[in-house]
Parts: sequence; structure tokens; C-alpha cells
Amino acid sequence: MSDKKISQLTAATTPLVGTEILPIVQSGNTVKASVANVQAAPVAAGTANAVQFLNVGKVPSTNSNLFWNGTYFAIGPRVIARLSVKQHAITNAGGIALEAFGNDSRLSIYTDETKWKFENNASVTGSFLPFAFITAGIDRLSIANAGDVTVNTGNLVIGTAGKGIDFSADPSAAGMTSELLDDYEEGTWTPEITFATPGDLSVVYSEQNGSYVKIGRIVIARVRFVTSTFTHSTASGNVHITGLPFAAAGGNNKNFQAIGYFGGITKANYTQFASQAVPSNTYLQTQAFGSGQAVANIAVGDLPTGVTVNYCAVIAYEV
Repeated sequence: MSDKKISQLTAATTPLVGTEILPIVQSGNTVKASVANVQAAPVAAGTANAVQFLNVGKVPSTNSNLFWNGTYFAIGPRVIARLSVKQHAITNAGGIALEAFGNDSRLSIYTDETKWKFENNASVTGSFLPFAFITAGIDRLSIANAGDVTVNTGNLVIGTAGKGIDFSADPSAAGMTSELLDDYEEGTWTPEITFATPGDLSVVYSEQNGSYVKIGRIVIARVRFVTSTFTHSTASGNVHITGLPFAAAGGNNKNFQAIGYFGGITKANYTQFASQAVPSNTYLQTQAFGSGQAVANIAVGDLPTGVTVNYCAVIAYEV
């Protein structure tokens, strides 16, 4: 055979069958080896993440190797996993599939041309494996086969104001205006009693506290105070209890109330009292009711100077 450059050689018939001979350098000497021997050569011990391109049935010697078996990439001395790029079996859409054969599990990432999908689409002993999301070795979140999502550690944080949990899949009443639960909050507030025109009103409290819970647009506020000093001579107008944590919504019929006690009032023929959040404001106004009596606001004349005012109530209102 005359000497020729490699570029001058006739192309080999493919696929190769393994019996073809190649020259290789081994220990400084040029020797011959079959294609099959070159393909099957093991990776040296201790070599991490080595890649071998093998024919069907050929496997590397250590678990650290990624190899091509003629159909897909696989890992390990046994074909326990494979990474493939192929069409999805159902949608025929392109994607990536990571498959583990030992327990018949398959994880696919693919698109159906409307969205990207992350899917566990194979079973283990008749049931699908759940998903688990792990950081720092701790299972943080899991998705069960039935679709239940469990946050195992931490909180579910809504990162944008006005966003929340959407219940629009549930049946709605005819007057429904929103099915988005977009807020929850709880805290404290400081109630204070005053008049529309405080004048020289002087108040000292022996007890003064308030708390609230806000769920969506509804605020439930608790209020309790007792005065040890309550004096005035130039105050006028209706009684106001100020300091609500949120301004009430505008319009009427957007709040309800329950007063447990309102001591210190002197208003003849009136036996019942109710406070409500004044629309578009952060204070309560109290009204009095009595048999045969017109509804009346509690005003400065109904709380004389020097009395002990004892007030306790739970108020619910819309914001």
C-alpha cells in the first residue's frame, strides 16, 4: 500500500463493526488496535466525570461515568438512568427527559407549544412519585400525587401587593365582586376618646389597648379602655373614639358593631348603644337607642366632666 495522507484515504463504510484496525501510541510505541477495543477501553481509576462514547451494550467501569450507548446517555456500570432529548410520548413536543430505570421513574421537561411542563410521568409499583424541592439537604416543599402542595419549612410569601390566593374556580354568588384573598394582617392599635371639638378635654387612662385582624377587606378591631381622669369644660360635639388601624370604606352599611360595655354615659331613656366606623375615617362614633326614642349620637353632654369612662367593644368594618 502506497503512503497517503489521511485526507486522501477513501471514506470508511459506516457504521463501523468494531473489527477495523487503528494505529495508536501506547507506552511510546505505535501499535495497532481494533475499533472495538478502543471504544471499550475503561476509564482510568479515579477519573471523575469521564465521558465515553460506546456502542450498544458497552458500559464504563465506575458510577462516575456518563456514556452513550447508541440510543441515549446513561450513567453507571448498570443502565440505571439516562438523559435523552426527544419528543414527548403523548404530545410529540420536544423536550428533555431524565429517566431512572431501576424503579421505573421518569422526569420530563418539555413544551406543548403553550407552556413549559415539568412532569413525573412514570409509576413506581402502580403509583406516581411525588415531587420534592430540597435546599441545604432539607425537604422544603413537596407536591403529592393528588396535587396537594405542602410547605414543610418557611412561609408562603406573596411578593407583590394586591396578589394572593385566587378562588375563582369555586362557584360564585350572583353579587360576587372578587374571589382574590390578597391580604392578612394582625396587630395592635391605641384607642383614644375625644370629641368633635376637644377644647380643654383632659384624659388619663388606667387601661387602654386595642388589637385587630385584617382578612382581605374586612377588619375586626377590639377596643378596651378605662379612664382615671376625664375632665372638660370647653369641648363640644359628638364623641369620637380614634386610632383605628385602617380607614373605613366610603358609603353606608359597610360595618357592624357590638359594644360589650359603655360606662359613664348619662342619657335618660336610652338603654342601648352601638358604635360604628365612620366612612372614610379612622374613628368610631356611638349612637344611643331607647324605646320610643329617636336614634341619637352620644355627645359631650352625655359624658359629664369627672366621670369614669369604661368602654369595651368589638367592631367589624370594611376598608
